[in-house]
Amino acid sequence: MVKVRSAALCAAAVSCTLAVHAIGAELNVPGDYPTIQEAIDAASAGDTILVGPGVYDGPIDINENVQIISTDGAEATAIDGSSTSDSVVSIVQRNHFTLLKGFTIQNGDGGTPVGQDETIIVGGGVRILGGFPSIESCVFENNHSGYGGGVHSDGAFVTIRDCVFRGNSASANAGGALAINGGVEFDSCVFDDNFATQDGGGVKIVKGTSVIRNCQITNNTSLDGGGLY
Repeated sequence: MVKVRSAALCAAAVSCTLAVHAIGAELNVPGDYPTIQEAIDAASAGDTILVGPGVYDGPIDINENVQIISTDGAEATAIDGSSTSDSVVSIVQRNHFTLLKGFTIQNGDGGTPVGQDETIIVGGGVRILGGFPSIESCVFENNHSGYGGGVHSDGAFVTIRDCVFRGNSASANAGGALAINGGVEFDSCVFDDNFATQDGGGVKIVKGTSVIRNCQITNNTSLDGGGLY
């Protein structure tokens, strides 16, 4: 177990918990809106988007303070990246709080080009840039990118809880998840059978603050730090 704590990360986590439970309207997919993206575009800060069972196409772009929750959990509800070369889900925010809960994020192949170099592709499953998002009870499966096959987080204070990363890969670093700057907390997560060519088959953390609590990291491979780098 690796634990590195900071007051900033703890404060962000408390603020995030308060924010994502703000009371707002409920929007239903597919009842009110046929796609998750249409519901996000119609939502206001504090709203909750409830998503029924099914497979929904990515990419999904979340840029609002909302909760997106599946009604039947990750086994019954997937966001699929087979039809896109972008990240399956992008959470690009500055001061927003978002909750993504109960989805399988699958088949992302590519990711989002970073601004300073369009040849660098990050976050096959989910790309996070800034903000205070929480991801809970999600499964990341069969996602690929250059950096962060399952998740790539940059400059965010993110909590990832009760999630499973399996069968994800990176042509460079972090088959499962990569966190740069900001802060990351992995709580009760499983990293199994992920691969990176260079560093961090399961997880790679660069700078920032980190907490890894009650996680299972097994059967991951890379040149350096098969499980954790």
